[in-house]
Amino acid sequence: DYAKYGLVEAVLKSRICAIFVMPIGLRRMTQSGWGKLLSRGGLPKFLGDVLPKLSAMSVDGHPVIPVATLGRLALFAHSAGANGVARLLNRGEVPCDRIGLLDALYPDEPAFTNWTSRSTSNVVLAAFTRKYAGLFGTLAKNVPAEQRAYFPTTTLNHNKLVALDLPGLLTLLRKHWSEGATEGRIAHN
Repeated sequence: DYAKYGLVEAVLKSRICAIFVMPIGLRRMTQSGWGKLLSRGGLPKFLGDVLPKLSAMSVDGHPVIPVATLGRLALFAHSAGANGVARLLNRGEVPCDRIGLLDALYPDEPAFTNWTSRSTSNVVLAAFTRKYAGLFGTLAKNVPAEQRAYFPTTTLNHNKLVALDLPGLLTLLRKHWSEGATEGRIAHN
């Protein structure tokens, strides 16, 4: 729910120059159900469907995006969405060098550790509530410091974490991509 979590505002606040596309899976489930997106070739097909639609968008007869092509790709997940991101990373069908985890890890920590071991340019950006701090601690032990950037754990509610920490993670993503930063922390307000 874009409005409930303030996702549009989070993207604008981060000042990242990006197209933010969010497929929405099942809600209030312990496992994400991403359907065709997780089938073989699902993510490339999804992106192939989205890009022409973006190119066709116009304002006052002028194209918003003259030629939409896939630039850099970051995959973000909240909560049980980690399962879908883990499966996409394991499949390796699209180039992705940044992932963002918002209280998202659950049993998928090995997938993220394996993904970072494939390339030193792969970086995990993460924010966690105290409830899941132990899981993140496991990830932090298994991923080299130069391949992780994260916020300190917070007492925020699991669902409020998205609205309050997504702008920070996106700002960190922008910094990583534009300046080649390899680490960083953003304190909560």
